[in-house]
Amino acid sequence: MRLSLSKQTKQYLKERRGIGSTFLWVELSKTLPLDAMQVKEVEIVPHDIYGKRFYVLHLIYKKEVNPEMSKEDKAMAIDLGVRNLATVVIEGEKQPLIFDGKILVSKLRWFAKETARIKSIIAEQSLKTCKRLVRLTVKERNYVKDYIHKISRWIIDLAKRRGVSRIIIGELNKNITKIDIGDRVNQQLHRIPYRKLVKMIEYKAEELGIKVEQIDESYTSQKCSVCGVIKKSNRKYRGLYICSNCGAVINADVNGARNILFKVVPSPERGRDSGLGNPRRVSFKALLS
Repeated sequence: MRLSLSKQTKQYLKERRGIGSTFLWVELSKTLPLDAMQVKEVEIVPHDIYGKRFYVLHLIYKKEVNPEMSKEDKAMAIDLGVRNLATVVIEGEKQPLIFDGKILVSKLRWFAKETARIKSIIAEQSLKTCKRLVRLTVKERNYVKDYIHKISRWIIDLAKRRGVSRIIIGELNKNITKIDIGDRVNQQLHRIPYRKLVKMIEYKAEELGIKVEQIDESYTSQKCSVCGVIKKSNRKYRGLYICSNCGAVINADVNGARNILFKVVPSPERGRDSGLGNPRRVSFKALLS
């Protein structure tokens, strides 16, 4: 890709570097659909890490949605959480899937402790920052981005295989950073980039023509997805939901995902058994295979 340079950049290169070039050539990845892509915007962003400066090219392009995907007009519901990062229930299928977030939570806890330790050293030595803190920040950002990228890709691939035409996600609380549910859980909750995960699911689903929508998830954690009774005390410890009315015993996150599903699939004939089987846990290692 040939990029034109500004007048100031040309003058800088000529005076400081002895380079008289009027263009910048950038080699693009072979994995990009170069023949079909329509470039909309190009941005070059400078980064200073480890005392060295490098540049990252952000390339925004338009990609055609794949209209040939075989869909069966099925809905997928996703309930987001902490330990169970994403609980998935698909209309018409009994077995729910739980994407384990324990590894992410454990890693974020380690990053938080290590960041606090380094900051305390910086404060003792009256420094503004240090290379170690910069490296740790970059490492955390890259780890989290890779983690949610793999989970969102797994979810979309699952939707494609199951013929899902729309994905329903419980709407994130706008004041989620202000929620207070205990110091330990607060630290876990506020560091997980839920909105980034939803965005990744949205743009990957769009490529396949799958619709993604967020709906109000009020009372989905308190409502029994079998009989419909709403009672806060039915949600027990360790993520267990036991209905005091009908006696149903369900994983609490699966129960929430089923209620989200039934908000868009209200007919009991179509969705009454969806997600009622034993949930299958998907570990981060499984996402790599």
